[in-house]
Amino acid sequence: MYTRAGWVRQQWRVAPMTRIQTVDTVRGPLQQLFGLSTVVVTTASAAGPLRIEGLDHGLAHSI
Repeated sequence: MYTRAGWVRQQWRVAPMTRIQTVDTVRGPLQQLFGLSTVVVTTASAAGPLRIEGLDHGLAHSI
């Protein structure tokens, strides 16, 4: 799994599929209002979970 975040300070992270432990979908009240979701991928890494924010809820639900 590849993620990239940031505008000024960019961060690129790679997590091998074999290290993925859980995949969660999170929706706060504002995200629900706009039909968005955040996907949180927990890995066996000290760097913490990978977050993909601002996804369309239908797309996030299909992951």
